[in-house]
Amino acid sequence: IPFRSLQNLLDEESINVMMSFQAEHVKKEPGTFLELAKVPVSCVIAPSHPFAGRSRLYLEELRQGGMVLCEPGKNPAAIARVQGQLIGYHPPEELYFTENPACALTLVEAGLGFTLLPDVAAMRHPRLIYVPVEDAGALSYGLYYKSLKDQPVLKDFIGFMREPFAAKAGGA
Repeated sequence: IPFRSLQNLLDEESINVMMSFQAEHVKKEPGTFLELAKVPVSCVIAPSHPFAGRSRLYLEELRQGGMVLCEPGKNPAAIARVQGQLIGYHPPEELYFTENPACALTLVEAGLGFTLLPDVAAMRHPRLIYVPVEDAGALSYGLYYKSLKDQPVLKDFIGFMREPFAAKAGGA
């Protein structure tokens, strides 16, 4: 579901909370944002890709080879910005445009190139490799909510959501 649609549901109080990346450059925040984690931008590749053995990459290295891009509105703005920095270095025959990240991952798995995605462990594709892009920054991942007042179930939910992220941060 696109961010704007979820934002509307939160504004209308049809939902009490939404998981999302923190919005950038918006006139009005959809609610209170609680950061659960900072997640890196990763280059997602097939195991057969030349970068498969790497522990990190840099933007300059991503200026060649097949690049799979998603519609800008389907990814966080930071990902679209990084894609925009790289797109001019690729000839048209190396660019593959998809509607959403799921489609992009299918093309990556088929070996057509790489894509850039935020690296959230729970969202990883099990047959692909995620290599952090050191100079692409990190994204803030968390929860938006309207109010905790008179919302004991929401308070509990937020507490439960914090636990796995706190454990990961403590164990990293």
